[in-house]
Amino acid sequence: MRGPDAPPDWHIYRYMYAVTLKSGTTPDQCPYECPLYRQLGGQVEYHDDDCPVANDLFDRMIDIPLNQWHMPEDCDKLARGINQVLSQYCTEDAGARAWR
Repeated sequence: MRGPDAPPDWHIYRYMYAVTLKSGTTPDQCPYECPLYRQLGGQVEYHDDDCPVANDLFDRMIDIPLNQWHMPEDCDKLARGINQVLSQYCTEDAGARAWR
């Protein structure tokens, strides 16, 4: 489920645990608490609205899990279903490049 009310997903930057917990990769916890950076006044902070374009895209994305057990017919059926839903709720942009 996506949209503004979607549950946390660690694939999205604002929920990445390394980012939200500020867990660094070095004993000095760089880049979050890096002494050299902080001595120069640096401060690493991440906020939900830092990447508005990414937020918008993630709120509108559709996740379709596929695996090695899907047969070509299964994929064709999924594609037909997606196209059916899109044709009901989306307007095609005649000037856009075709997805091929």
